[in-house]
Parts: sequence; structure tokens; C-alpha cells
Amino acid sequence: MSAPSDEVLGVLREIIEKVENPKTAIDFATHAMEIMTTTLNEDVYEVMRKMELNGFSDLPVMENSRMMGVLGQGTVFTYSGKKWADVS
Repeated sequence: MSAPSDEVLGVLREIIEKVENPKTAIDFATHAMEIMTTTLNEDVYEVMRKMELNGFSDLPVMENSRMMGVLGQGTVFTYSGKKWADVS
């Protein structure tokens, strides 16, 4: 039986590295200084425009430095679609 090739050894080393040092949530998270937020009274369609321009699909809704909820584009689109369907 021959020894594994350098390519196979390289793949095995990568696997071992990922098992021994797994990625954590912070490796994929948006850092605090980059988070865009909205307020309770901000116009939802203006917020959606800003989200689209900045590549966000969800935003924390804040009041007095406290997170009150999360506004998601999907929720707004679903609600708007139902309202337009009710009008037609």
C-alpha cells in the first residue's frame, strides 16, 4: 500500500484544522459598528429602500438604545402584497 498523495494529505490537514478550530457566530456576524437600525416611527417604505441600498434584509427596531423588535423585508412584502390583493 502506498502513502497518501500530498493532495490527499493537504485535504486531510484542512479537515483537521476545521474540526479543531471551528468557525464561530462572530466569524459570520455583521459587526456592531456596521449594523443599520430603524426606529419605531420611521416610514416602513423608506426603511425598506435603505435596506435594499445597503444589502440588509432585516433591521433591529430600536427605542432609547433598546431593541424592540426586528423588521424583515419578507414580512413587509407579504403584508403589502395581501393589502394590495384586498384592494383589487
